[in-house]
Amino acid sequence: MPPGTFWAWGLGQQALFVVPAWQSVIVHQADTTAFLERWFALQLDEGLEAEAALERLVIGCILAGGADAFCREDRFILPREFDQLLSLISEARLH
Repeated sequence: MPPGTFWAWGLGQQALFVVPAWQSVIVHQADTTAFLERWFALQLDEGLEAEAALERLVIGCILAGGADAFCREDRFILPREFDQLLSLISEARLH
């Protein structure tokens, strides 16, 4: 990202990037309701620690290949996926 870029990251993976050099704002929105319901249930019902519950949700979606609606629409976006999104935006902006 160009110098002067700044960002904010929300609890539910919402993100906001401000890129003054491009006169652009990039927003990633997310409704975390379904994710939080599953995440808290794993902690409360199965006694998993927060990180272990997150790992189970993410790995479950990876193993399922995004086959169910939750994995396609509601799970936490992985940092790798978010980096890919930013790379695509950056490449498109530079060309």
